Amino acid sequence: MAKGKTFADGMIFVVVGFALTFSAVAAETRVNAIGEKSREEIVAFFTDNEFGRRPAEAEKPPLLKFEKVSDDKLMPDGKMVRKQVRIVYGGSFGTNSFPVTAFVPAGAKGPVPAFLLICNRPYGENCDPEREKKSDFFPVEEIVKRGFAAVSFYTWDVAPDYNTGNTKGVFEAFEKPGSYRNPKLWGTISAWAWGASRALDWLETVPEIDATKVVVVGHSRGGKTALWTAVTDTRFAGVCVNGSGCAGAKLNHLNLPKSEHIAQIVRTFQYWFCLDYTFWANREREMPFDQHELLSCVAPRLLAVGSGSEDDWAGPEGERKATELARDAWKDKSCVSYHCHDGKHDLGRDDWDIYLAHAERHWKGVEREEGKGKGEEGKGKREEGRIEGRGSEMPVPQLSISNFDLSTLVFDAEASDEFEGETLDRSKWDDWVESFQGRRRGFLFSRDNVALGRGQLHLTARLLREDEKTFDNLARGFDTYATAIVKAKKKTFYGYYECRAKSMKAAVCNAFWLYDPLSDEPKKKYRPGDFSEEIDIFEIFGKEGSKRSDCARTFYNTVHRLGTPYLEGRVLGSVETLPEKSSRKKVDFDFADGYHEYGFLWTEKEMKWYADGVEMFSRPNDHFHRPMHVTFDCEIMYDWVGEPDKADLPQTFSVQYFRYWRAP
Repeated sequence: MAKGKTFADGMIFVVVGFALTFSAVAAETRVNAIGEKSREEIVAFFTDNEFGRRPAEAEKPPLLKFEKVSDDKLMPDGKMVRKQVRIVYGGSFGTNSFPVTAFVPAGAKGPVPAFLLICNRPYGENCDPEREKKSDFFPVEEIVKRGFAAVSFYTWDVAPDYNTGNTKGVFEAFEKPGSYRNPKLWGTISAWAWGASRALDWLETVPEIDATKVVVVGHSRGGKTALWTAVTDTRFAGVCVNGSGCAGAKLNHLNLPKSEHIAQIVRTFQYWFCLDYTFWANREREMPFDQHELLSCVAPRLLAVGSGSEDDWAGPEGERKATELARDAWKDKSCVSYHCHDGKHDLGRDDWDIYLAHAERHWKGVEREEGKGKGEEGKGKREEGRIEGRGSEMPVPQLSISNFDLSTLVFDAEASDEFEGETLDRSKWDDWVESFQGRRRGFLFSRDNVALGRGQLHLTARLLREDEKTFDNLARGFDTYATAIVKAKKKTFYGYYECRAKSMKAAVCNAFWLYDPLSDEPKKKYRPGDFSEEIDIFEIFGKEGSKRSDCARTFYNTVHRLGTPYLEGRVLGSVETLPEKSSRKKVDFDFADGYHEYGFLWTEKEMKWYADGVEMFSRPNDHFHRPMHVTFDCEIMYDWVGEPDKADLPQTFSVQYFRYWRAP
């Protein structure tokens, strides 16, 4: 996985008593240890020196009311209800208002938690209230599907994002017009944060929303705003600070020449801050505080910080290090998450998936072990500070109607895997299968293509390297591609199987399946009249291949029984014809564009396949009554879809977790 660059050449980074020193700089600098300064001191410093003081009247507006913009509307998908309100406020110098839109899960039982996005991008394109336009910047449907309300407002509706001398929007209501402005008065970021707090005021009046569990989210300038919102309003239960960079989550004392610094940000965006923030231009190393202390003010609530590997201007290494240092403020280290997505300065579906999962782990009643995130000194680093171990109380997912009582199933932590280590857990998985090393013609399974990162299993498909084009491989027909496979060591039997995965964006088969090759029962394997068995939970493709197949957005499920003796069966194609053997159904999403839950219910009497909790295929269990190995792999399917476009490779099939609930 591509990662953000770390430090300038020749620079050494050391953590000694939380003091940071750099051999590449002339003057010695230090960073305060968490706990060295009180929260009150930290907030006061950042108020007076960065974000500015709000007028006292703004903190408790004399006029504050919520006017309904339209009646609640059940959206066309039938899965969420839209609520729209205009927040009207007023002070000594005028009145104004701004709209807020919320989408709440339809038919939710009781109040639901919420994510509030401070939207700094064009609102209609990214947060369209009609949902005619959809954007990964704010994936409303995904947020609601996972049981949260999706709430947003547009920064420009609170205060315009240009240098107006801070005289428009909310400023007009609470500040007396004049040519002189106190250098410690609030800037636009603080004004936007004020707007987020007023949105929470409204959410506290909405019975469908649990206002004690609202996470505020922002990207870039919105990320700086979200952080300041959570610091100044402790009613927010968490914050997601994405790509916030300078004046956000990035350390100022860290020498990152490619990143933005205070002198650069105040040259263009001084109005975001109080005027006194310009005092620190080119003087970062003299600052008595740094941004990790601002992050620490979120404790003990949820904090998630996100970066982009190619976002040098935001300084991803400075954001990561600040989060690592801030973590010491939390007794429960699992409340702090850091991740770095591959790519540019953006807030996308992968980031949202991590932020949603962070809240789910803490608010969905799942037990977890504490203290297994990143070490305080960066040992065992992962791209996301997720916590290992979910415990044995993992609830069974809610599925569409089944004739089976799901409550009887028991979560099997030993067989399940959250993929949160640094390497594959070899007590659970093999990444090499002696009896299945590839498929003629063309691809070879390679251990080099199996990796863990960002709390996920990654299986890569790529072109074969020159050193892999050995006489042995070429003679066996493994001449073009290298892919990957992992197979569970332990066989599992009846129960519910689920993974959360994203396909690679290529014409390569991404598969989740169960298989019994009879490798541990040689007498059956080579005795006529028996069968090896296979259940394909899914086979999915991210793109069409060279052969016309209509595989894109098609969810394939199949069962197989291959006759023995094993070798003759493979050669002669001795496959039993089964009734209702397979299914191919279209879905309304691209498998490669985001993560989805895929499940399989296997009982003595029935077999059911699911996508995002919705039943896709069902058949009676007529033959499959012995344990099998769980397998994930990616394969080139020449006869089925043809070859992938070689320009698309390498690509990765990513699995966030595999979970298994066994029948008692």
